[in-house]
Formats: sequence, C-alpha cells, structure tokens
Amino acid sequence: MVTSKTEISKKSAILEFLESPSFKNCMLLLVFALVFTLLLASKHFFFRSLIDENNIARQDVYAEKQIEVVDVYKTDQRRKELAQKLDPVMRPAEDTFIMNDLDNFVASMYQVKISDLSMAEKHAKLLSMIDLSDSNRASFLASFFLNSSNETIETTVAKAKHTLRSVLIVGITEKDINDNNILKIISRNTDRETPRNQMKAISCLLEQVIVPNMVMDEVATDLARKNVAESVTPIKVVFEPGDKIISQGERVTKVKRDALLKAGYSIVQINLRGMAGIFGLFVIGIFAVYYYLKLFEQQFLDRRHVFVITLLALILTFLSIIIPPDWSIYLLPIPAFVIMLSIFTNPRTAFFITVVLTVMISSALWLAAARISVFILVALFTAVCTSKINYTKRFQIIRVGLEVSIVMLLCILALYLLQLCLTDMAAKWFWSDIVFGTINCLFSGIIALGVLPIMENVSGIITPYGISELGDANQPLLKRLQFEAPGTFSHSMMLSTLAEAAAEAIGANAPLVRVGALYHDVGKLKRPLFFIENQNYFGIENPHCKLNPRLSKMVIVSHVKDGLELAEEYNLPDVLKDFISQHHGTTLASYFYTQAIKQEGLDNVAQEQFRYPGPKPKTRETAIVMIADTVESASRTLKEYSQEELEKFINRLIVEKLNDGQLSDCALTLKDLKVIAETLSKTLRAAHHQRIKYHDNILEELENRSKQQKIIPDDKILPENLSSDDEKSDN
Repeated sequence: MVTSKTEISKKSAILEFLESPSFKNCMLLLVFALVFTLLLASKHFFFRSLIDENNIARQDVYAEKQIEVVDVYKTDQRRKELAQKLDPVMRPAEDTFIMNDLDNFVASMYQVKISDLSMAEKHAKLLSMIDLSDSNRASFLASFFLNSSNETIETTVAKAKHTLRSVLIVGITEKDINDNNILKIISRNTDRETPRNQMKAISCLLEQVIVPNMVMDEVATDLARKNVAESVTPIKVVFEPGDKIISQGERVTKVKRDALLKAGYSIVQINLRGMAGIFGLFVIGIFAVYYYLKLFEQQFLDRRHVFVITLLALILTFLSIIIPPDWSIYLLPIPAFVIMLSIFTNPRTAFFITVVLTVMISSALWLAAARISVFILVALFTAVCTSKINYTKRFQIIRVGLEVSIVMLLCILALYLLQLCLTDMAAKWFWSDIVFGTINCLFSGIIALGVLPIMENVSGIITPYGISELGDANQPLLKRLQFEAPGTFSHSMMLSTLAEAAAEAIGANAPLVRVGALYHDVGKLKRPLFFIENQNYFGIENPHCKLNPRLSKMVIVSHVKDGLELAEEYNLPDVLKDFISQHHGTTLASYFYTQAIKQEGLDNVAQEQFRYPGPKPKTRETAIVMIADTVESASRTLKEYSQEELEKFINRLIVEKLNDGQLSDCALTLKDLKVIAETLSKTLRAAHHQRIKYHDNILEELENRSKQQKIIPDDKILPENLSSDDEKSDN
C-alpha cells in the first residue's frame, strides 16, 4: 500500500513537471534549435546526397546555365613552371680579392721565371702552379711566361687586368662557370687588336683567377617569380548549357566541385555529427538569449515578442543560406534585422540577439572571423543610431540606414587594409564587399519600413510608429469620442498633454503615454450623459441626482469594462487596453461612497463595494496617466492656479494614491513622483494662465483720446474691430 502511494506520488510529480511552464519553455527552445539546425543543414544536404563517401558521383548533373570555373591545379602547375624557369636575380658581391689574386699569381710566376732553375725545372714549377682543366692551355701559359720578354709580359698582364675589370663589371655567376661560358665572356671583353698569343695568355691567366662575383638576391628573386606567377592567365573550364558537369560513377575533382558550386550546389558536406554540432551551438545560443530576456527584459518573453524574434531570426537564417556563394556575404541584411528588432523590443536587446545569431550562423557556415567582427560592429552602431529615434518621422529610419552605410564602408576598408598586409586579397573582392555592404545598409531602413506594418499585423504588437498613427484624431474611435462625448474628448486631450510632459520628464515612453491618455476614457461613449464633463456641453441636469449611489457607482465604474469592449471591437492593441483598465486602478469612488454612507449608514457600506475593479497600474506609463487623470479632473475645482497652491494640491493627490496602494505595482520611484508633480504643476499653470482685464469703458476712453489727439479720424473708429480685439484678448 505504501509502495503504491509512493509510485502515485512519483507519477504525479512527473506529470506536474511535464506540465510546468519551465519544461514547456525548455521543449520550445529545443524545437527552435532543431528548426534552425535543419534550416542551416539544408544548405549542405543536397550536395552530400549527390556524392558518396568515396567522393564518387551518384548521378549525372547537367549545366542549366553557362558555368565558368578555374582549373586551380593546372593554373598552379603553370605558375610553378614559369617561376622555376625564371633566372634568379643577381647582385654584385665583394670582388677586389680577384684582382689581388691575379697580381699574386703573376708575381709568383715571375719569381719562377727569374730563378736559377733550368728551363725544364722552371716549366715544371709553373705547371704545378697553374690550375687549368686543359693541360695544353696550362703548358702554353707556362711557355709564354718563360719565353716572352719582360716588356711583353707586362703588356699582357696590363691588358689582362683591364679585361678582368670589364668582366667583373659584367658579372660572373655560378651558371656561367657551370656552362663553360668563362672563355667566351673573357673573349668578348678583350681588346680585339691584341695579338693572338697574348689574347690566349690573357684568357689563361683570367681563367686561373676568375670566380663568381654575383650572388642571388633571394628577396628580389622571390618577388620576380611571384610577379611571373601572377601574370599567368588562369586556365578556365567552361560548361555550356546542357553540358554534363559530372557523370554517375565519376570521381569528383576540384574542378567538378567548383562547377557544382557555381551550379548552385554546396561543396560543404555535413554529416550527422556536423548537424549535432550545429544543434548544440544553437541550443547554447537560444538558451543564452532566453536567460538574458528572463533576467533583464522579461516583458519580451510573452508569446508575441517571442514570435517576432523567432520569425525575424528564421528569415535572416534563411537569407544566409540562399545567398549565392560567389556573392559577398555582406549582403546579409543584419542592419535591417537590428532596426526592426530594436523597434519591436529595444536596441540593447536587439544588439544582444544579433550578436548571438551572427556568431551561430557564421560558425555553422564557416564564415571568416574578420567578417563576423564587421557585422558585430555594424550591429552595434545600428543599435546606437536606432536608440536616438523619437519615432515622430519615418524618415529617421532611412537616415539610420545612411549613417550605418558609412560605418559599413569604413569597416570593410579598414579590414581590407589589414588583410592587404597579411594576405593577398584580390581587389575585385574588396569592391564587391564595398558595393554589396553599402547597398545593404542603404536599403536597410527602407526594408524595415516596408516590413514593419506586416510584422505588426501578424504579431499584434504595436510599434511606436503604430502608436503614433493611433494618436491621430481622425481615428474612428477618437472621432466618435469627439462628437458623441465632446467633454470627455476635451478632457482626454488635456490629459494627453499633461501626461506626455510628465513622461518626457522622467524618461518614460512619452508617445505611448500621449496615445494611451487619448483612449483611456473611450468607455464613456456607452453612456456619455452620465459623466459631468459631457452634461455641461449638452446642458442637461445631472442624472445621478435621481439615482441610488450604488447604481450611480455601477454606471461610472462600468466605463472601464465598456472601454475594453470598445477596444476589442476597434482592434486596439493590448498596450492601449492597459491604459483603459488600469487608469483608475482599484481607486475608491469616494463621492458615491460618501453618498451611500449618508443614506445607509457607515456599518452598511463597505469600501470594496465602491472601488474600481482594477488592476492597479503595472507600468510607469499607466501610472503617469492615473496621476495626471486625477490631477486634471480635480484641478477644475480650483479657483486659483498659483504655483504654491498647485504644488500643494498635486502633492496631496499623489500622496493619497501612494497611501491607497495604487502605485505599489509599478516602477515609479519617489524621485520620479517629485519630477512628475513639478511637471504637472508647470503644465497646468501654462494651461490656466490669466489674461489682463480691460476696463468696461475702454471704447469710450479710446474715442475721447482719438478726438483730443486727432490721430485717428472719427469715421475710422470701427467698433467691430475693437470688439474683435477684445474677443481675442478674452480668449
């Protein structure tokens, strides 16, 4: 029995966990991650099914358009061949020692010549000193020195030095020596009028001492070979429409892969492990966004905002996979994504979500880290620019696009200059990135303006621009209020001015407050004559004088419920419905409560029976409208609008709201309340300013003065004009 109870409790705990919001949220996030994973993996799936594990094509593929690809292998081979054939760039080396070697060699031979040895011994001695590959030439040089006169030897040596200088200026390389070109070089640089035997002796002498005096300049040689390689025209393979790109069973080469890429197939192969990696990446990113919203922006965790964020993220992800591979990735509309998300949420949230999504997409598609940094910088600047919009003119969004395009251009330029120092980046890619990136940013504002109305209708979220449109007095519901309840409409207009000024003073959403104030009392359209501001306009007696206080309370309080019904009928957004339901909170209808006590006695009347249904204001904006509504209505009972009287009056009303707990659920601080009180006081004093009171006999006085001074003729005094001036002054 105990065991069965334990099992039942465990099952109930499991069911409770499965039905808990936390579990549902986790499952929803996992579903989002799976959808994003499948979307990104779809970019690689078709190519993977086209080629098997052994890199063999599974089917025939034909070109549907002209495809031109570069045969990278053959082009590289051609470049290597030309670079290897290029002679190295040489530079002169130190060669003074060669001339010294000649002098020393000649001096040594001369010493043998003048020695006391026999001719045979001298000849043998000289042969041992001469290091020539041709023995006949060595024997000739020895005999020339022994048999020639000193004058002939000096002349020959002088010509040899002259020839050697010319040869060294031309330069001798290892290749010259290996190719046996030394004798030819010596012959070309020897005086043509030199006798044949001296010319032969000179060539033998120089062949003995000449060594290479030119060494390879490695830097210049590498640069020359690089220039030669770059000058090679790429070898291209062209597939005309209808040509077979690859056949079934054929091995897929690099050229075939590039052709398939041009044909629209992806060359990246993603298997199940790769998909698991993408899925894990998106799980981490989505949970990061979820916890960020939960900790800092809980108001955006509702169903509608989650729908907008997810839909925009899916659209951006889809666009990232359909951008052609040979197009610049800077065409990805991240600026437009940031603008739209900033309008639906706020710039800080939009930037955080954009960074997370950009990193996830870039990682899944293997985009370069430098491009990710450009996207993040542009997203940051877009969020900053969007935060400065006051949503009064739609052109401000287009201006954001113009400003962001400049930042995109500068970022790409800076990245190009950096890459130019590190890698060989082709100029065509730079210009492609500049053009696509700039166009993307320029049109981001236009894209956002076009998509915003659609997203508003689909999600049901009202943006600041939608709020401004609802504030137009020509809106059907406001038009009805203007004609059917003119006193209420006048009160709402005055309230919108007061509340908007207070909202701006404390940094709240002033446009929302203004529009919310216009709609807060639309429920009075159901029974406009039961509200005092309309009774004066229509000139009727107050019907509450003939009603029971409880019935009057029901009529007055019901304008909140009636207002919500009208809001539903006219498809007003939830954010405006909050102003209708919360602008009275759970305030006590004190007048009818007092009347009921007089009629029924204190013991028979409970306060809860005469309170508005609520709820209390949940936001600063609805709380501002509550305070301004109370102040504006009560201020009409004042006889004097001096600064001191108004401030005391407003402070007393705010303290009453605080003591009644009406402001306990909103985020207004005491500092905010002080600023609101000061702002309301200034605005009311401006609205209820006093005019100078003219004397009753002003016309007579002016007429007498004109007669005495004769400035204006009698027949030019027009009472009608003066009356018109008086009316303007009184107004």
